[in-house]
Amino acid sequence: MQDGFALANFKFDPQTRRVVRDPASSRVQANLDEPVTRFVVYNEGRIYFDGTPEEIASTKDPYLRRYLV
Repeated sequence: MQDGFALANFKFDPQTRRVVRDPASSRVQANLDEPVTRFVVYNEGRIYFDGTPEEIASTKDPYLRRYLV
């Protein structure tokens, strides 16, 4: 999950040659012309969760929480 959050929130900037926070990761989806990063979690061959990084980080679902702590 830690790698997933890093990929969702950071990107490589070729001009500075550094990994930087992606400003698009925190925008509201309705205001974007570009796709928003989403997490998809499968359980027993079916989609169990589909949501934003913020949604999965704040979930109260016991199945998802065991992978977040």
